[in-house]
Amino acid sequence: MAPIVESDSPLGGYLTIDYIAQRGYPLVLVTSGRLGSINHTLLTIEACRARGVEIPLIIYNRYPATDPTIEASTLDYLKRLSIPIVELLSHE
Repeated sequence: MAPIVESDSPLGGYLTIDYIAQRGYPLVLVTSGRLGSINHTLLTIEACRARGVEIPLIIYNRYPATDPTIEASTLDYLKRLSIPIVELLSHE
């Protein structure tokens, strides 16, 4: 949702998601188990679906390691979606 060209419109003009949607590019979404990331991830998925942007893959980044409870519950929730997930594991 970051603006590429700013304007006085409520959403700030021409957004990155507009650029992706107009070109028909798919989006690989990278997320993590940090506090608040589930909200950002679900909002991103919703925005992409509203614009017809395909998300063929979610990359779940576990590096650096964060709270194991939040990581596990976030990953469990995301696995219920109809989007494949690849985990990047922390080596700590």
